Parts: sequence; structure tokens; C-alpha cells
Amino acid sequence: MSSPIDRVASAKSAYEQAESALANARDDYYRAIDAAVDAGVSKMELHRQTGLSRAMLYRIINRSEQSS
Repeated sequence: MSSPIDRVASAKSAYEQAESALANARDDYYRAIDAAVDAGVSKMELHRQTGLSRAMLYRIINRSEQSS
């Protein structure tokens, strides 16, 4: 049986790996949205086809435009 310290260390490691995976998935998601907009897909069409809220969509796109 592992000690409480070992369990905490293991949980911390799993949490950090999950955070990293989530950050990578978010970056891929944002890049896909940017690529769709760059390819000429309208923001309204992205909203209709993906169910992504318009507010979130505009926030993601504006983030990209501000960093350019």
C-alpha cells in the first residue's frame, strides 16, 4: 500500500499531465478556428456548424488578431 505522500505525488503528476494535454488540445482547437477563418469560413457559419457561442468565437478570433 502506498503512503499518503506517494498518493499525493502521483495525483499531482496525473493532474499536471492532464493540464498539459488540455492546453495542447486548446491550442489545436484555436488553430483550427483560425485556419477556418483564414480559409474564408464566416464567423456566423462557424457558430452555426459547431455550436460554439458567438461570444467565445469572437474572443478566440480577436485573441489571434491581437497577437498578429
